[in-house]
Amino acid sequence: MTIEPEIKKILEELGKTQYGKALRIFLDAASDELNDVSTVETWEETVGRREALNVLRKLFDFMEEKKESKASKNQYV
Repeated sequence: MTIEPEIKKILEELGKTQYGKALRIFLDAASDELNDVSTVETWEETVGRREALNVLRKLFDFMEEKKESKASKNQYV
């Protein structure tokens, strides 16, 4: 799956907003539901859930808040 750089940038910026945080909370709950195999009835449903989780993980990667490192760039300090 290829995604345009402009779209990546929008998703990264969305993750920093209150709307992005709310979306991450919602998607995290949906991810938990997809991980629950006790309600699965068919193999196709299992495969579909796996694919849905892969999509959610990619979305989370784009929306993840980047933590700025305060470590020194000089390894000898």
